Amino acid sequence: HSNQGGEVAEVGGMKLSAILYHEEGSVAVINHRIVRQGDLIGGRKVVSIFKDRVILQDLNGASELKLDPFGAK
Repeated sequence: HSNQGGEVAEVGGMKLSAILYHEEGSVAVINHRIVRQGDLIGGRKVVSIFKDRVILQDLNGASELKLDPFGAK
């Protein structure tokens, strides 16, 4: 059973499983680790955390991790 179509919650080994969005400082769970804006994970910097996605930056540029809408509870 392959997951075709939809948004990708995993980029380059990074898996986004949750976002706790708050205007004063959001946190995200990537690879079972809680990260905040400015944190480093897997050689990438957490640039921004939005309600439904996280922007990561590395030497190759920015990448976007989106929450899986079917996995969100």
